[in-house]
Formats: sequence, C-alpha cells, structure tokens
Amino acid sequence: MSADRSMVRSLPAICQFGRYELLGRLAVGGMAEIYLARETSAVQGAGARHVVIKRVLQHVADDETFVTMFFDEARLAMRLHHPNIVHLYEFGEEAGSYFIAMEWIDGVALGKLIRKARDHDGIPAPIAVKVIARIAEALHYAHHLRGDDGQPLGIVHRDVSPQNIMVSYEGTVKLLDFGIAKASIQHTKTQDGQVKGKFAYMSPEQCLGEPLDGRGDIFALGVCLFEALTGRPLYHRKTQYETMRAVLEEPVPSVRKHRPEIPEALDRLVQRALAKKPDDRFADAGQMQVELERWLAIEQEVVPQTRIEAYLHDLFGEDLQQGPMVDSTPFGESFQIVEQKEPIAPPPVAEESLSPPAGVALGAPVGPGAPIEVDLAEPEEDLPARRALWIVGGILLLLAVGFGVAWALLGGEGPAQAAEVAATTPTPVEPAPASAMQAAAIQGSAMQAEAPTPAEPVAPEPTMEEAPAARGSVLFRSEPSGATVQLGERRVPGTTPTALGDVEVGEYAVVMERDGYRSWAGTVRVEADERAEIEGRLRPIRRASAAPRMREAPAMEEAPSAPGSVSINTRPWSKVYVGSRLLGTTPIGRAEVPAGNVRLRIVDRDGNEHARSVSVMTGEDTRVFYDLSDIR
Repeated sequence: MSADRSMVRSLPAICQFGRYELLGRLAVGGMAEIYLARETSAVQGAGARHVVIKRVLQHVADDETFVTMFFDEARLAMRLHHPNIVHLYEFGEEAGSYFIAMEWIDGVALGKLIRKARDHDGIPAPIAVKVIARIAEALHYAHHLRGDDGQPLGIVHRDVSPQNIMVSYEGTVKLLDFGIAKASIQHTKTQDGQVKGKFAYMSPEQCLGEPLDGRGDIFALGVCLFEALTGRPLYHRKTQYETMRAVLEEPVPSVRKHRPEIPEALDRLVQRALAKKPDDRFADAGQMQVELERWLAIEQEVVPQTRIEAYLHDLFGEDLQQGPMVDSTPFGESFQIVEQKEPIAPPPVAEESLSPPAGVALGAPVGPGAPIEVDLAEPEEDLPARRALWIVGGILLLLAVGFGVAWALLGGEGPAQAAEVAATTPTPVEPAPASAMQAAAIQGSAMQAEAPTPAEPVAPEPTMEEAPAARGSVLFRSEPSGATVQLGERRVPGTTPTALGDVEVGEYAVVMERDGYRSWAGTVRVEADERAEIEGRLRPIRRASAAPRMREAPAMEEAPSAPGSVSINTRPWSKVYVGSRLLGTTPIGRAEVPAGNVRLRIVDRDGNEHARSVSVMTGEDTRVFYDLSDIR
C-alpha cells in the first residue's frame, strides 16, 4: 500500500500547463520550479497518471549556457531505461520555457530515511545493503550504456548521494538526477580544474579535478552505504576545505566502531568501496552489486520489495496517511498570464542526438510556429466558485497536516524527490568551483529549494567527530622573501610570504631558511580564531673571495628539466598562473609544471594578486593549500 491515492486524485487543478494539470508546487529554486501534476488521457475513462514537472524559470530561459545544460540533462535522461532509475516521460516547451516531465516517486530520500531511523536503532543492515545494491545495479547499467553507434557513452553520475536516492513507500529504489552527469553526448564540457558534486560524497580524484570514471561513483555509493549503516555522516565537516581534506587524507573508520554487531565481512566491503585509490575499489558497480548480494545470501537474508515496504510503513505511517503536501496558493510567475513570445531557439544540436529511443515521447514542438496552450487565467464567471473551492480545500489541507508538517516536507524532509530535483538543477558553471564551492556548498548551491517559514527550526545533522580543538592561522613573512618555513614539526607549503590556516592553539618554534642566508629561528603564539604574524630577517652568508680562475670552456646547453605536477587549492577560490600560462581555477589537480622551484601567480576571487613558490619534484605530484582569506 502506498500513500493515500484518493487524496492525490482529489487534489484540484490550479491551472493547465499544456496537457498537464498542475496540482501544486512542491519546491522552487533559483533556476527551476517543481510541480506535482496530473496527466490525463484523451481517451475517456483511460485514467490519469501523476508526474513531476520540472520547469525552467523565465529569467534564465534566455541563458544559452543554462538551456544547453538543461538539454544535456534531458537528452541523457531520455536514454536511461532501468527499473532503478527515475524515468523521464517528456521533454518540451510551454509558455516560452523548457520543461521535463518525469516519474513521481511517492516516498522518501535515503537521507531522510537515515535521519528517521536514528531514533529506531538505525536501518537494519540487510535493508541498507539491498537498497545500495539496487543503486549499484542502476549505476552499472548507466556506466556501460552505449550510443546509437555502439560506442560507450562514458556516463559518470558525479552526484551520487543519499539525497539523490529515493525509496518509495512501495519498496522500490530509484536513482535521481543525472543533471551534472558526464557523458560523451553532452554539448557542455567540464573544464580542467572545475569540480561538480557534493564534496562530502566526492571521491579523492573528483576533489582534485582529475579524470573520472565509474569508480568515482562507487566511492560515493560507499559513503552512502557507510552512512546508511551507521546513521552518521562520514566526511561532512564544518567547511568545504575541511571536508575535502577529510576525503583526501583521513583513513576510513570501521563501520563496526559505531555498530559492533555489523559482520566483519560487510565492513570489508564498505572499506573496499571507500579506498582512496580507484584501483583498490571494486572494478565496476556491477561487481559491487554482486558482492553485496553475495553477503546477503551468506547471511541467509532475503530482502524482497515487500520487506522494504513494510519497514517504511513502520517508520512513516503518519506521512502515508497525510499524502503529498503541495502549495496550491496562486503565486509566483507560473500563475501570471504569460504573453506568447517568439520561442527560444534551442542550442545547436545534431538532429540524431535529440532523438529519443523508441517509446519516449517528445513534448510540444520547439521552433517557430509551435503551438502553445496555457490557460493560466480563469473565466470571470467562474472566479467566485473557484475561490470558494480554494478556500475550502486550503482549510482542509491545513487542518490535516498543519504548518509544521508542511515545513518538514518542503524544507528538505519532503517531498524529497521534488526538493532534491530542484536543488540539483544544473547551473551554468563559473570558473569558480562549486565550493567557492560546498560548492557546498559542493557545498553554495545555486538551486537550494525555498520553503515557507518553518514552525520549528530544523536541527542540524550531528557531525561524525567531536567538536574540533580551537584553531587559528599564521602569516609568515621574511626579509628577503622566498624562504621556506618550518612550524614546529610541520613544513609549511610554499615560500614566504605565505600563510597556514587550521593551526591548533599553542606556541610553536619557527625556522626560516633560504639558500645563501643563515637560518632564522623564532617562536609564534597561535590564539583561537585569530591570525598570528611572524617575520624573520635572514642574514646573508659572507663568502671569502676566491682566487681568479682560468676561463672555463663554454658549458653545453642544459636540457629542459623533466616535468612534475602540482595540485593546488586555495581559500577563497582563485585562478593560478605560471608565467602567462593559466593552470586553472582552484581546486586544481595534477597540473604539469617543470620540476624545481615553481613561481605561482594567484589571483583570488576579489582580483587580489598573490605570489607563492612551490618546490616540485621530477615525476611527483606536490599538493599545496594557500589560505588567502586572512591576507590583506
């Protein structure tokens, strides 16, 4: 049994949108809005189906870059036909903007399931494993999908997370949102140095902007499995930089640390998915699925769809009775009378690339002369009756669910599918990473769903670790500049002037060295949330004058130095140059540079220039981080 279908069927239509009746808005973001809609058949008595409409907002409908990305998302989604991937029904244009109609999943996101289960001893391990195994199967299908020419499409999801995994009240499991996926058929390409995704679920190679394959999605799915089993975030930290550093450097804790009853064999599977090096993970998502299913068989655990359904009904019984919550108040640009204007010219796309596989319908024609039918204004004689119906319906809905439940559902707790689809609509990528980024926030997202004012504040998710020790930062200078710095037992990246953030409170010995100068030593005191400054004055080493020497034969021209590479991150995001060559926008992964002392010119997001030096070894990758936020 699913949510009360009679309640869904009885929802009155707000307006007509093409052949769809909009029943209410589920979520809205900066680029798109999400509606629950009803599609009725032209054949009387044939019934109707409920869909989710994702519609581009008009203020970005003329943005060629964004429209191209929206086309990419639709083009890719139309090719994906798997029982564990949300299905796209239609891609079309209405009222001067593009939209897609997709499958409506009546259920919850895995992230909400994890949070709800914390108060009930966590998700049972067999159910968590089965859910992840089904997503692994979906990823294996996507990773190995081929185009019409028989060549692999090279799809990588790049945004696998608990927010993009839906579990329906009927026990089905679906993977959402290929909006930032990488594929060979795309017309927008991610530039070197750009990072897309949520940082807490990125693989180490994705954090560094390195080339990706399906094993990056395996890492993200491993994070989802860890969190589903433990109920705790694995890599999420207070800042995006700390999150990325945890992904890159911190060893993976055992699942058994938090749930000792988890068998060691399952713990080993989690550890394998989370290996730092791609070669140490499962070879592909299909192998991960097989190993998870084998563990279930060894444990003699049978997890059919009905078992998952029963578990969700135990946890979300009240939500099932209430049905979906939608906002049916006439507001926003979607409820204004839209004047017909010249249709937007779609980005240049090869004709065959837009042709969907058999059985996928395209919506309204795109181009001059395309018919547009939008009935957003009601006839005057029907207004009193309609208004009365709205008032009565609104009172019933408010009494049934209350403002608190509306906030819980719309503010990130549900309907989870709509909120996550809105929150992850592809946004034109600036030369800045998604951090300046976490991007996330991969963790400032441009598409966070808006919601009504909450009745109660939503408690933040607890972090995995205890509160970190108090920290500060240190700015190092020297006269002359270009000295290397040792802080206690820690070598500071680069040369002076340079800064180091995330330093624990305390007193440290400082040593500065430069060729041709005597070493300088001093101490610095680091206070909590403050920037300490220290400057060393280096004295040149006086050398005795040498006796005149005979003229030497001219030296042979030296061969150019062999290359190494450098991976650079900064706070805030910045562009990095070597001479006149742009290496990219931070974070930058494995940029090839000559071995030796490399001088970097860094231009931060505010246009301020900084000079740094880094020592690069032949054939090795040197990683550096520069905190520029405290330097004025």
